[in-house]
Amino acid sequence: FHNAERFNRQVTFVAAYRLAREAGADHKAAFEQATKATYDGHFDYGACVDDATEILTTTGWKKRADLQVGDVAIATDASGRAVHSKVLAVNVYEGDREVIEFKSSNRFSMVLTPNHDAVIQNYSSRDKKWQGVRKVRADSLKNHHFILRTPLAPLDEQGGIYGEDFASLLGWIAAEGWYSKYRKTTAATDVRIGQSVTHNPEYVAEIRGILERLGGEFKEYTYERSRDVLTTFVLRRSLGRRIQECLPEKVLTPDLVASMSTSEMRAFLMAFLKGGGTQYETGRAWAVGQKNGANLDLLQAMATMCGMRATLSPINSDGMAHLYVVPDDTGARSHVRPLEQIRRVEPLVWCPTTEHGTWIARRNGAVFVTGNSNRPRIMQGNVAKVLLLFKQYGQ
Repeated sequence: FHNAERFNRQVTFVAAYRLAREAGADHKAAFEQATKATYDGHFDYGACVDDATEILTTTGWKKRADLQVGDVAIATDASGRAVHSKVLAVNVYEGDREVIEFKSSNRFSMVLTPNHDAVIQNYSSRDKKWQGVRKVRADSLKNHHFILRTPLAPLDEQGGIYGEDFASLLGWIAAEGWYSKYRKTTAATDVRIGQSVTHNPEYVAEIRGILERLGGEFKEYTYERSRDVLTTFVLRRSLGRRIQECLPEKVLTPDLVASMSTSEMRAFLMAFLKGGGTQYETGRAWAVGQKNGANLDLLQAMATMCGMRATLSPINSDGMAHLYVVPDDTGARSHVRPLEQIRRVEPLVWCPTTEHGTWIARRNGAVFVTGNSNRPRIMQGNVAKVLLLFKQYGQ
């Protein structure tokens, strides 16, 4: 149905362009007339976001220019659970379009055209329960609405080739491990990780337990330095080689993320936070700072796929960016009431078409769930799009 609808638009465009050229218009004018004829004669997919908005895929965050038809996005189903959803089209519209920015004082920024769908929930004060997930046009958002910031449940468990222990070990190595050279070798094939017995005895025990369950392929050295007792674990070459294949230069890769199951991603992320992050006194939120923005991007992607709230700050004057993660905050929401609403014009807007009619977006480092259809709910199915097209849009 999507291909048929797209084909109709292409036919309209080509016919309008030829008619304009035959009437004496030059290429530029004919192109503009054909574009207008297509938008006027067909459903305008211009329910969009601005070009600063990114989409979450199975391989991490992607900008509009990098997204391709066939990529697998992370979306939400009717219940709000995270799901894999194929990208069917990447719709781009040049030319001034009115948008509304919903902005908070703590980095949240969502920019939508007025007819774009936001994904929201309402809270019933009578029943003390959250109601079902639904879509509302951006220009119809009310103060009592809550914008969904994360999936209500993580991706279903599927795939995975590492196991939680090995994924945890990868997280520890990525955060605090190092690669060094054996004697008389030129390649850094020696993989090590250290921890303070004095300050983090529970982390020492955790790493030791992981290595023992993975077959005991390690040696352990304990020593004292500056009144601090330290333990270093040296991995045997077979295990170290496998670690380096997964983490070349200790940097996360999109392929690694795409090959992990949800439980493996969570195990990796929690180990990374323990090794390279700081937990606030509240006991919930973690903060991790790095100069490697690629690592933080993929960590945020993993957290979101696991249903966690994760916000990325911009790089500061020291070249550091910080990721803030709340592991137990599945189903985070932003109340519309305190959000500032700013109307302005953007020169380009875009939106993907996904199988589920939703997708997970990021703007200004903050994550939110959004839609990609402004049809009424009864007209959002594939069959309804075709059968009810002329019922909704008189021709």
